[in-house]
Amino acid sequence: MAAALEISAVRRLAAILAADVAGYSRLMGRNEEGTLQRLMAHRRALVDPKIAEHHGRIVKTTGDGLLVEFPSVVDGVRCAVEMQRGMAERNSGIPIGERLEFRVGINLSDVIVEGDDIYGDGVNVAARVEALADAGGVFVSNAVYDHVRDRLPFVFEDLGEQQVKNIARPVRVYRIPITENVPAKAPLRAPDNPSLAVLPFKNMSGGPELISVAAQTLRSPRSWPSGSATAFCSSWQEHTIAEAPATVIVIDDDPSVREALGSLLRSVGLQTNLHGSVSEFLKAGRLDGPTCLVLDVRLPGQSGLDFQRELSAANIQVPIIFITGYGDIPMSVRAIKGGAIEFLTKPFRDQDLLDAIQQGLARDRTSWENEKATATLRARFETLTPREREVMALVVTGRLNKQIAYDIGISEITVKARRSQVMRKMQAASLPDLARMAGKLNLTEESPSALQPACELGQDLALRRNGFHRVDRYCEISSLS
Repeated sequence: MAAALEISAVRRLAAILAADVAGYSRLMGRNEEGTLQRLMAHRRALVDPKIAEHHGRIVKTTGDGLLVEFPSVVDGVRCAVEMQRGMAERNSGIPIGERLEFRVGINLSDVIVEGDDIYGDGVNVAARVEALADAGGVFVSNAVYDHVRDRLPFVFEDLGEQQVKNIARPVRVYRIPITENVPAKAPLRAPDNPSLAVLPFKNMSGGPELISVAAQTLRSPRSWPSGSATAFCSSWQEHTIAEAPATVIVIDDDPSVREALGSLLRSVGLQTNLHGSVSEFLKAGRLDGPTCLVLDVRLPGQSGLDFQRELSAANIQVPIIFITGYGDIPMSVRAIKGGAIEFLTKPFRDQDLLDAIQQGLARDRTSWENEKATATLRARFETLTPREREVMALVVTGRLNKQIAYDIGISEITVKARRSQVMRKMQAASLPDLARMAGKLNLTEESPSALQPACELGQDLALRRNGFHRVDRYCEISSLS
């Protein structure tokens, strides 16, 4: 007991910085050694030197996480901002999905000191503030803000009081915009004055990467219904990904709910389209870009659940969040089994809806990236001659050159030449690499897609993704009925 009292008496005031890498588990799942090497390189070249420069002390590390103590809160905030600006420069040119981006939270509090470690409620608050932060961002508590607002030339965005896990009282949080690292997405945080009471979900990407995209060009088959629920025809226009904004579509027959949701979503920087019914939405025109649908269950004409089933039947995959004032368990089970992101019962907390939307847009962003990769493969495939496509279809089955020559009636020398051309045009590093490409293109010996017109092949790829028909030489209408 005496020992406990002695330990608890050793206290000091400290600025506590908590940081971790957004989406670290996802990155480690892709490439453990490469991710760890990059993290250590960032720490050696930037993070650790910045901490030392601003008189900070690394208390502990936990995988991708850091807990740092500063004797000066001004130094702690300066360090965080300079670190994030440096990380933005180091991440320049790296694809969004491969970036290592830190989230940083800072709190100022009296801490308990034991050896080299620190404890206390103030440490927990720093960790909770960090968990709210966006990738590449710096969030600070009200205690930090009060001490540095007149001492540092930074803009502080008031995000209001936030209820955080295992902390009894709400924590007022401020965001410091990192001008050199402005994300293409808005951090989905509810404003101080909620426009609607709202409920839940977690960011499965590990950070709010949902809207941020690389400035690359995508040929996309994504488009939305125009005119009626039975007419679907894709636009296949070229878009710069960075110019394809994320859109949240709200379909609710209650005007007050629609407007409240629209105000909430616009307050966090999301492009929003509001509709009173499914038919009204279908008549509104096409959308190109990551999309999430907030759908009321009970709607005039066609219910939200019926519309979900109709989209699923047509293999049109769009993230859906259901909201309802009259939900029950069977209804929610049906929605989630149908692929819905979340099923929220009114009234619900704003932050829960924003979290669900973030997950939905992250999912749709991934679909866009996969679509881009497939479109790139298809473009390479279209450069092949009919004979090269035929050779490719046989090569990936494991046939020898002399067997292919016999099968299609050409010389073995010609097969070798065609095979070399295929490898070069498809940019395949090896035969297994070419086989993977063929799998993504659905190219098999039994289904000689290599001999289809290029337009039809692109159409097949689009159909597998979302049930649309390509407008090219063949513009067809597909039915949802």
